[in-house]
Amino acid sequence: MAALSLLRRSASGPRFTERFPPLSPEGKGLLAAVIAMWVLATAWTGMRIFSRNIRKSAYYAEDYLYFIGFALFNGLCITYVLAICVGGAGNDIGRLSDHHMYHYTRISIANQTMYAATLCFIKISLVAMIQRVFAASTSLTLRIASWATIVVITCWALYTILLGFFICLPVGSTWGAATPTSCGNQTVAYSAVAVIDIISEVMIVALPMRLLSGLHIARPHKIGLFLVFGAGIVTIIFSCVRLKYALNIDFDNVTKSFAVASVSSILQAGVALMVASSPILRPVFDRTILHWLGVSAGPLHPVITPRLPTTMQAD
Repeated sequence: MAALSLLRRSASGPRFTERFPPLSPEGKGLLAAVIAMWVLATAWTGMRIFSRNIRKSAYYAEDYLYFIGFALFNGLCITYVLAICVGGAGNDIGRLSDHHMYHYTRISIANQTMYAATLCFIKISLVAMIQRVFAASTSLTLRIASWATIVVITCWALYTILLGFFICLPVGSTWGAATPTSCGNQTVAYSAVAVIDIISEVMIVALPMRLLSGLHIARPHKIGLFLVFGAGIVTIIFSCVRLKYALNIDFDNVTKSFAVASVSSILQAGVALMVASSPILRPVFDRTILHWLGVSAGPLHPVITPRLPTTMQAD
């Protein structure tokens, strides 16, 4: 995102001479979103671990994929903070010094890489959970669809990462080591990131739906299952919002546009972590919220396992 902005920098006031540029309203808004989502994602991750400990449950492949995604999410949050406080994200590009742009160009490429890697691991974690929960299913369609979804997710992540390096030539212009001589259509390229992202999330949500609809269980239980596995719709909404911003990014004033567009990105990543953990948090809610309300939850069992085979369990 940063390379093309070096081609044209229109001044909108005197350049900042401070080592750390002042926080703009856009920068403050992004910083608040980063802090809020980090707190929530960390809380949900803690509850995920607590839930496993309550049930004395083993950790599965999806858990380790999730923890990698959470570690990358922490890195993503750090890049946002650095982009705002060191690179001047949120300010008009014309007011940033060469020192600020030196840091911004490098931080922005790290941010894009962290964003793609974070969502990649979180999404694959969700697919891995669905594969395990429905392991008893003999549906060839589900197995093929789940692996096809993983391929789409991986290709999306690679495309998103490589796009940051190759959208402008020479490649060194990505981090300010050279002056860009040519650039592709960034609006189309970054809109494609959001579109493929939406497609992959729709695929994840759709994976278990046919099998869930065929379960012979009580209607309230079936509705609960649809709500649990359909929670990914929330991330689809944020992806659609991100597409809207991608279509309207001002690449000539990318530092300011970055802060505005990135709010939806950090919300999407944080909510994705929460969605990935939610299916296994029943033990935590039983011991906290229901206990405080004085409601008896009955025997402690996974939220998604009413009358289902033992292999179809989220934890």
